[in-house]
Amino acid sequence: MNPELIQVQAGKQTVRATAVTPTVKRMGVTSFDLTPMVESIGHPSQRGSLAPAYDEDLQKVECEANEEGEVTFEDVDYLLDSMMDIATPSGSGPYTKAYAAPLSADPTPRIQTLVTGHGSNVYKGTGMVMDELTFSFAKNEPMKYSCHYFGTGISTATLAALNDRTLNYVMGQHVALYIDAFGGTIGSTAFTDAFFSGELNLKANRENYFSLGQLGPKGYTNPKWEATLKLTLEFAAASKAYFDAIIGASAVLKKLIRVKATKGTNELQFDFAGFTPSAPEAFTDEDGIVTVELEFSGLYESTFANYFKAKTINGVETLV
Repeated sequence: MNPELIQVQAGKQTVRATAVTPTVKRMGVTSFDLTPMVESIGHPSQRGSLAPAYDEDLQKVECEANEEGEVTFEDVDYLLDSMMDIATPSGSGPYTKAYAAPLSADPTPRIQTLVTGHGSNVYKGTGMVMDELTFSFAKNEPMKYSCHYFGTGISTATLAALNDRTLNYVMGQHVALYIDAFGGTIGSTAFTDAFFSGELNLKANRENYFSLGQLGPKGYTNPKWEATLKLTLEFAAASKAYFDAIIGASAVLKKLIRVKATKGTNELQFDFAGFTPSAPEAFTDEDGIVTVELEFSGLYESTFANYFKAKTINGVETLV
């Protein structure tokens, strides 16, 4: 089987243990690894023999998947829906979807059947829940993503007859950066010096939990999240002020940060409130330009009323 012929399809589940027929062909995926996790045990027995075991049993069944790809304005909603609460669209075309990291209640993310393969060699992961999502963006490059799912198990499957779709990719030239003080209005102050790259990581720390009476998972946990945002900025007046504030050590540097991509009527916006947990190296380099590499960790800000939110605007009203 030619690996170039493999595709990825997805379908939204209502019951985690019950797989569904895929309804969408995922686009922009560059790598997808679906891994079964089937554990067995050999029972030791002191029966006058040096054999390691004479009896065996199945012990635990689950699965995981790692996915990488390039971000599009339309399909990014599949990722954000899978990490946070499923967004309700507003507007009449283009449509706006708003997302927020959970605070006082467990989120209800998109749970999926993920199907991959070609021809008769097709497998599906059932009950796939996302627990980590990373977006990376750099000058002159497409925005990229990676994510991790865990599920209830893998079985054979059949690909549905699904069409390719026309999408708009997020490129480096579409991205703008805004940095404001805590207590201010996020998105008010554009960063106008060179902005070379960045990485947003959301880690939900979810995992399967198990119970007596079954091989597969009983459910999954929803613990506290972790969130970081890394920025590589030209070392100039604004970033020098950030660096000087950190090393001055009179207060923790805290910022409201907006990363916003725009192409025509399409938008992808990440809003982040965070603090710098450690000081960066004094000088780094990007193509002969002195830079500073800042890392922010998520921190609740009362006016913003969260530490992470996202918004998309595109022509897709409802995800299938």
